[in-house]
Amino acid sequence: MEPQWQRLCDAMGAGELATDPRFSTGDARVRNAAELLELVEVWMQGFETDRLLLDHLERERIPAAPVLSPQEAMVHPHFTERGMVRQVVDPNFGEITVTGLPAKFSSVPIPETEPLSPALGQHNREVLSEVLGIADEEISKLEDAQILLAEG
Repeated sequence: MEPQWQRLCDAMGAGELATDPRFSTGDARVRNAAELLELVEVWMQGFETDRLLLDHLERERIPAAPVLSPQEAMVHPHFTERGMVRQVVDPNFGEITVTGLPAKFSSVPIPETEPLSPALGQHNREVLSEVLGIADEEISKLEDAQILLAEG
């Protein structure tokens, strides 16, 4: 039997679901997902707040976390403390909040600054001349005709 599934069933006060053939295996739960979801949702709605539900699941050693909106995630203490949300200075927009690196490695230091995305057309000349072999005069004509655009 799957210990975590058994713990969830017990936490729901429905230990019999763990051995119910409709839900006793991962495959069975997938096949009967709509029915299982309804049972779990009804149980969850019995809690006055999300916090009470999460506390209950934590006591029962069942991994659970709230689903955050992007706005909530950007200010959540866990993500800010881990450096997963950072402030950077963008030349066009000033200081902005961006997502940082989601993974941390002990042998790789966290960069002090985030690399910025290139500006529109920033590498036009480089790509056209070095990669495609187009002459500078031809590139200038394309810029003058506003076929090639660049910021800055």
